[in-house]
Formats: sequence, C-alpha cells, structure tokens
Amino acid sequence: MDLNNDYNNKASLRVRRTREFNNFINKLYMLKYYFDNGGEEIPYSKDYFEKHLFFITMHFKSGIYSAKNSSSIYNSKPLFDGFKLWFLMLVENALGKRAGQSIKHQPLTMAYLDVEGTAWGNAAEVFQTPHLHAVMLLHPKKRDEFASYLESDEALKFRETFVSKIDVIPFTDDGRGIAPVLTYAAKYARNQMANQRFDWLFEAYPSVSEFSYPFYKKLKTLSNGLSETL
Repeated sequence: MDLNNDYNNKASLRVRRTREFNNFINKLYMLKYYFDNGGEEIPYSKDYFEKHLFFITMHFKSGIYSAKNSSSIYNSKPLFDGFKLWFLMLVENALGKRAGQSIKHQPLTMAYLDVEGTAWGNAAEVFQTPHLHAVMLLHPKKRDEFASYLESDEALKFRETFVSKIDVIPFTDDGRGIAPVLTYAAKYARNQMANQRFDWLFEAYPSVSEFSYPFYKKLKTLSNGLSETL
C-alpha cells in the first residue's frame, strides 16, 4: 500500500470526514506498534509510546513559502521535500551508509502542513510563516540510534537555507493515549482536505512503495484483523 498515492488523492480526500481521518491515523500508528512487536494485537503501552514516539515541528523562514492572498494556489510540496531531506539525513546518521538495506527499521512518520493560528481555530488564509508538524514512531530495535540523533545539534540545526529551526519533543501521555498528539499534528491538513487551493497537505515517510517498506506491504492484512474497539 502506497500511503502517499492513496491518501494524497484529492478525490478520495474530499469524501473523508474528520472523524474518519482521525481514526485512520490512530489505527495507522497502532498497527505499526503491533507490527514492530510481533504482529499480534497487544494492549496499549504508555511506557512504550513515551519512549518511541516523537512530535516534530519544522519551521520555515518567514516569507519564503508565504501565501500571497486568500485565493492563491499554494504550492506546499517544497516544504515536504525539505522535510524529506531532513528525514533521509536522520536515517543515514542512525543506520549508516547502508540505510536502504535496513529500511524496515526506518521510523513511520506522518508530516502535515500547518500555518499560524490553527491552535486557536483561526487559521490565516494569507500566511507568512507555514510550518510542518510530524509524528515519528521509532522501531524498537533501532530506537536508541534514532533517539540519540534526534537530540543532537546536527538534527536540530538542519542546515538548509529555508529552515529556521526544528523542534523535537518526546511524547508524554496525559492519560488520553496517542490520539491527541496525532490529531493536533494533522488539524490544519485535515480541515483543508476539500480545499483545492493546496497541492500537498501531508506525506508519509519512508516515502516509498509498499514493496520496499515491509509495514506498508503488511498494512492491509493487519488492518483487516484490527479490533473494532480501536
């Protein structure tokens, strides 16, 4: 299953309700949790997610990717291209030069477009400073390698001319599980799905086909057996 082709298809996105999308991303991360821990459905573990889940924000320099007016078509793809470069740098530093041979250990990550004001439900139509939110779930066998690099100066001071800074925050469960952080990251992208103004609202990483990333290949089988309580 190619997540990017499947869920960036605008015709498909327009018919998805907010609740459906929230359920989709919650199930996605829970399925990855099962997959990385033997494949069977297991109870939610607060300790596991606090150790393996990270909330990331990539900030861009003001004016570089601004929206000129409230009706202009917005080309958001370059922002995701920048995030992909950072993701690939992270992978190479955590897994080494032969990272492609260990693709199953690359962290599942969903990145979403966001703009100022969405935290208060008042997103600007003309915005000067877009940013990306992402949620990254590390593989348990390579958790320490990725976590160590995520906290390094090199990762946080990504040297691309259009990036101003990167924030990496380990997940903390406030008693509600992972759903709040997932839906917060996706809030703007989710609400803009029917808006033809945007060419790219979110992207999954690794950005590869189902044949390259074992979790994507197994995703449909896992989803079919998923508990209705999720």
